[in-house]
Amino acid sequence: MGYLPMTLDEFREEFTKLFDQKADEFFKRVFGMKTEGNDDAEQSLMTTNEVTACFDISRTTLNNWIRMDKIISIKKGNQRFFDRAYIERYKKVNFSFNEKLPTYYSKNV
Repeated sequence: MGYLPMTLDEFREEFTKLFDQKADEFFKRVFGMKTEGNDDAEQSLMTTNEVTACFDISRTTLNNWIRMDKIISIKKGNQRFFDRAYIERYKKVNFSFNEKLPTYYSKNV
């Protein structure tokens, strides 16, 4: 077995610090918001009703998107929240020019 320049407990502590740092960087990049002590982060969260109004979709459609991993949400207790910056980027990328997704009824009308 090779020489480790620290004890196993020191290694675990250093690994935990590194992991926490990388996890924070990941969440900042993915959600576009701070992860520690940020009052603005709570204000940048959107409720399910706000997201359904933003996309002009039903709650069932939004729940399907969540279940199919098409959209990211944060669950706190019994409520779901969405990062406002993420939703705006998602809408811009997936709904260019405010187009609506074609539906069965729109094709036959």
